[in-house]
Amino acid sequence: MNINTRQLHAFILVCEHRSFTKAAEHMYITQSGLSALVRELETQLDFRLFERTTRSVMLTEAGQRFYSVAREVRQNLESNVSHIARIVAGQQRSLRIAASPIMVAGILPDVLQHHLSRYPDDIIELLDVSRSEVLPEVEKGEADLGLGIFFRPISGIRLHRLFSSSLMLLSRQDSPTPETRPEPEVIEPAAIASLPLIRLQQNNPFQQWVDDRLQAVGNTTPDISPGMRFRNIESCIAMVEIGSGHFVAPDFVAPICRRYNVKSRRIRLDNAGVDFYAIARTGTELGPVAPDFIESFLSVVMDKRIGEKHAAGGLY
Repeated sequence: MNINTRQLHAFILVCEHRSFTKAAEHMYITQSGLSALVRELETQLDFRLFERTTRSVMLTEAGQRFYSVAREVRQNLESNVSHIARIVAGQQRSLRIAASPIMVAGILPDVLQHHLSRYPDDIIELLDVSRSEVLPEVEKGEADLGLGIFFRPISGIRLHRLFSSSLMLLSRQDSPTPETRPEPEVIEPAAIASLPLIRLQQNNPFQQWVDDRLQAVGNTTPDISPGMRFRNIESCIAMVEIGSGHFVAPDFVAPICRRYNVKSRRIRLDNAGVDFYAIARTGTELGPVAPDFIESFLSVVMDKRIGEKHAAGGLY
């Protein structure tokens, strides 16, 4: 297969304009020249992309599928070429970081503000992807660094533990009354046994890890409802706010919690912190911006008293 970018560009333009004539005008070539590019592409793919009549141009089913692929290829190419050009030009240091939305909307804005106050010319691109997509983004080279919780070694990936996150119980924050005594900042696992818990989906590694720790200390708290499980942590926090139940969360989500009417109490579980990592592809050179960004990250989490056993260096 010998597909070139000019063929892809011609195909995408025909899809966007629904017209060979307008696409040809956009490329400053003749309509016959554009048609030839599309025919060459169809020959390479061995399937038809368009159904043409005298009045319309319609994508075939295969064409519709390939359109998504072609757009992704173009976007990735443009993004990477731009990224490389900035580095080669030496205009700015740059770093692309993949993290879940709970991180990008939570603690990372503070980290970014701290970092850019020290290195204002750096370009830090935050890729907010689902938790399960952080690793693939790093493996594909779309991100230089990934941030998150990883429970096992990964082939071709080096992991650097940044800190160990404590667990906390999130509950609805009721308005205090004179008769209400302030609740302790630390809660014992046994006290959770009678509480209805909101949980992430059963296949979520973090939820599995939490359930294992609670069961290890004799806590078998049931779900608030067998069918009520959520895909992301912020949904669970929102359910806590309306009084649907309690949620066991890692303490690095504390910045998000401040936006909700919830209170947090640290769960007393000895040696039960969940490790939070920065990951990168084995053998890649990250450059000087990466350690500087990690230093900013650790400075913020320590300042906010998030986690414990903070690390330093080692990834680069």
